[in-house]
Amino acid sequence: MKTLPLSQCNKSWDFKPLVAWPRTLPAMSWGSELLTGFDRDSGVAVDLAETGSLVEGFRACYASLTLAELSRLWSRTHPNPNWAEHFEELFRGYGLRWNDELRTTCAILAELPLAFQNWTSSKQLSVRDLAPLRALAERSQALELGTTLVASKLSKSEAVQALEWAVELLLMDRSWEEIRPSTAIADSRWLSSLKALRFPQMTSGDRQQQQAVARLAWPPRTSGHWLRQGDKAVLDVRLQADSLEEFRGQLRGLQKIEASLKDQEVLWKK
Repeated sequence: MKTLPLSQCNKSWDFKPLVAWPRTLPAMSWGSELLTGFDRDSGVAVDLAETGSLVEGFRACYASLTLAELSRLWSRTHPNPNWAEHFEELFRGYGLRWNDELRTTCAILAELPLAFQNWTSSKQLSVRDLAPLRALAERSQALELGTTLVASKLSKSEAVQALEWAVELLLMDRSWEEIRPSTAIADSRWLSSLKALRFPQMTSGDRQQQQAVARLAWPPRTSGHWLRQGDKAVLDVRLQADSLEEFRGQLRGLQKIEASLKDQEVLWKK
């Protein structure tokens, strides 16, 4: 295979891959453009230009990449004629369908700070997860949101939900001062705050239902809670029994709870 001194290679395709190229392997290039080993200044690169297509050569170097890594690659290579007609093939190799939605997501991600990009990689966020960002007209809003999410203690699902609600509130002309977390590091309390702002009537109604359930005369070693699960709210009933006799007693007690629910219309209308 043809080799080139690294001093003769360009690093314009350096997309900041998260995993460093192994030191035990030589760098790889496509002609004079490096594909791997961007952190090296000396040595040689193996030129893959004569071994097949550019996408095949690139995929041989990187078996898996995150959406953010691919976004950085696209932002650095899309003006290059070597890549221009191959993005559909490239992204398909990583399980993504190249379309306007994906292109817009890549453009937005590539413009945001590297810390946010790496955070999306660590959370393995998808194009769908990041869809709210495409609705923001102002980059400053995306920067504020991104900075908050990177520093947060939210799980992946919580972060995706927070992003959705925060963007919806911004589109409803709520200011960032109203939306931002009250603490330096956002946690589940911020998610609750966003929910209360986004669904004020639902939040108030749930609170009333929770209080109504708590006031019911629950039998010993039984409990009931009014819980929201997505768009639905449910009555969660739990009990513990050490014997069949105790179990039957609890069922009799729950029948009284049922009568209270029916007569008082505490939770559901008749």
